[in-house]
Amino acid sequence: AYNEFYTYYREHYNEVDDDKNFPKSPASVVPALVEYTQKYSRDEFEVLHTEVAGSVPIDEKRNLHFRLDAVIRDKDGVAVLEHKTGSRLTRTWTDQWSLSMQINLYIHALYMMYPNEKIYGVKVNGTFFKKTGNEYIRVPVRKTPDMMQVWWWNVLHYMDMLDWNFEQLEECNEGDDI
Repeated sequence: AYNEFYTYYREHYNEVDDDKNFPKSPASVVPALVEYTQKYSRDEFEVLHTEVAGSVPIDEKRNLHFRLDAVIRDKDGVAVLEHKTGSRLTRTWTDQWSLSMQINLYIHALYMMYPNEKIYGVKVNGTFFKKTGNEYIRVPVRKTPDMMQVWWWNVLHYMDMLDWNFEQLEECNEGDDI
């Protein structure tokens, strides 16, 4: 895992950036991998898929596209394991995921791929790199099909607004004041 990280990291950052990026830098990765492995050593789940990209219908003419980090199955059911990093573990960080368009899209995708009764939801796998020791947390995000109706209505509203804005933009020309 470290070698994969290091190769990818060096494609985007030079060694001179390591101090600036610390603790999200190569020097912190080995201890973080060890800590993570120890924290989740008792995990019991089956990895069904990794890096799944696709699209799901939102209505009869529009789709949304996604890429899932991992689809897993455990005693709770089928879930997306989504990896996120942060700088501080706060209530705001944990609470944001239940309203996240991205996370709810992942739940929608699961409902399109698996029977409703098999769906758990999303487990946001949070890692917080710190100079004095890292923190790890998993935040569950669960939504029933009925609960997903609110998300769906919001998505349709935002997509309609985007369509309207593009229609307005097409009527503009360079000489317009606004």
